[in-house]
Amino acid sequence: MEVGIKCFVLLVIVVATTSCTESPEKCCVEPTHEVFMGGTIAQVINGSGVGILMNTQTAADHDQHMYGSEAGYYVIGGHYVEIKTIQDWNAMKSYSIMNGVCTVAPLVGSEPSNCIADDAKFSEYTNIGDNEIVTQNWEINPKEVGLSYGNAYLSISNKKCIPTGLTFAGLSDTTGAEVPIVYSAGYFNYTSGVSDPKRWFGVPSSCNTEVTSTNNKLFNMLGLNESVHTMSKLFQNLVFRRF
Repeated sequence: MEVGIKCFVLLVIVVATTSCTESPEKCCVEPTHEVFMGGTIAQVINGSGVGILMNTQTAADHDQHMYGSEAGYYVIGGHYVEIKTIQDWNAMKSYSIMNGVCTVAPLVGSEPSNCIADDAKFSEYTNIGDNEIVTQNWEINPKEVGLSYGNAYLSISNKKCIPTGLTFAGLSDTTGAEVPIVYSAGYFNYTSGVSDPKRWFGVPSSCNTEVTSTNNKLFNMLGLNESVHTMSKLFQNLVFRRF
């Protein structure tokens, strides 16, 4: 009888452990929404470490294939720059507006998704506060965030699939050369729908003529000679790549 009891207890423990780590079904957040994102970027450029703080508000309409963002980037050391970005996947064009200069460039790669990718691997459940918010953590393909090599993790709310965090580290080849990068961001103030589509998706008149500018404030501060589009490719991967 004593042996039977021990075996029963062991069986219960095994079953409980399995249920806690069982992978949930992959989900999708609402196709139309707005969300804020704040994060930090640490990157090596020209052999020197650069730290960037970013604060971004984004709007997504996956049904209409339109995405917009208004972002502020503070380069540690005292420099600040703002960039407005629009992605129109119907016209296959990206618009980046900085310092009154609009850069128009073709979109390449795949359109941002509002769903957990098929190749994502469930990592674990975590909770925020005193079990106030349960989140799912997924390991995603590092290529989704512009890495040629590394690790990337996306956190979402357990009930509605709303993004709560994104972290990754590795080598980024977004700007044409592989450089080490570490990134961590949190999502907040999520709302359903897009309150002002014209604000987010309306293309300014300054974008009627395609321009590639080499007078890039942020890249000049970092000692680089690159176009607005080259720089914004990295930031667009961070802002739009997931959700």
